[in-house]
Amino acid sequence: MNKLTMMRYVQSALMIVAMIVVLGGCEAKKDQSAVVPLTLQTAVSDLISNPTELSQAKEMLTVQCARALGFDMPSALAVSTSSKGYADVGGIFRSQAEAMAVGYPTVTVDYAKGVDTLDAYRDTLSESESDRFAEEVSGTLGGDPSKNTACWNQATRWLYGSWDNYTMLSNTFNEYGRSKSDTTLNDPDVVAAIRDEYMPCMAEYGYKVRGLRAYEIAQKEFGAYRTYNEPPDEREKTLARHDFDCQERADLMDKLDAAMQRTAGKWMLENEAMLLERHELLEQAMDRVKQVIDGSVTYQTISQQAQ
Repeated sequence: MNKLTMMRYVQSALMIVAMIVVLGGCEAKKDQSAVVPLTLQTAVSDLISNPTELSQAKEMLTVQCARALGFDMPSALAVSTSSKGYADVGGIFRSQAEAMAVGYPTVTVDYAKGVDTLDAYRDTLSESESDRFAEEVSGTLGGDPSKNTACWNQATRWLYGSWDNYTMLSNTFNEYGRSKSDTTLNDPDVVAAIRDEYMPCMAEYGYKVRGLRAYEIAQKEFGAYRTYNEPPDEREKTLARHDFDCQERADLMDKLDAAMQRTAGKWMLENEAMLLERHELLEQAMDRVKQVIDGSVTYQTISQQAQ
């Protein structure tokens, strides 16, 4: 073998070795981004979905506190009128029970204006009472929220364990958003599932939808017919049930979980301990939420415990 042939042989060998190293490295990176433990996936999904029951329980405690202060507010109901979706994707129902209990926010009166129970009630008060309500109930006049004694702030601190916990958990969604390489809804598998499975399924039920937009059908067919905290009627429940059924048939939840790993898997793995710790705090908050919603804990019992 002459020198030129030997050089070409060595160069070829080095190129093959280099390709093996590169491909091996890519495979390792691919595996690393894909192997996100199921417990961590669930934790992140729960954290960024912000369960609607938290808002319900907070409102219930706030209303009870307001009534104790002399404001004749109607009692809050344990009914939610807007779904937070799943992960960073709106329009997803996590269960059939949620679909039928929650329905679509677009059919709620004043949904577009973003009116909530506290704001709506405050608008009915005189100027002086409105100022007192802002100070003593909604806590909208400023000050340190971690020490503010307004009803809303007290309810928040009790449910989350502390104001720092509330702030930390609330920041998770933004941190997740900054970590992603792309939106989960743009993932090719998710796009294909919606286009090839979900939309044809909805067509079988007689609904023509554009993506995960059954809320447009609800808005067009039902209009804004129910007030905040009023449950869906049978028409809306039927649409929501079919909507959830088609999401199930398209296996959207699993595809969204897989897409989350691809777009934010590295961030999840790098922050696993922190995310699991936050999820534990969320679970503790949800335990308190259940006590409020089932009536075993009220503002009055919390006040008595604090004395």
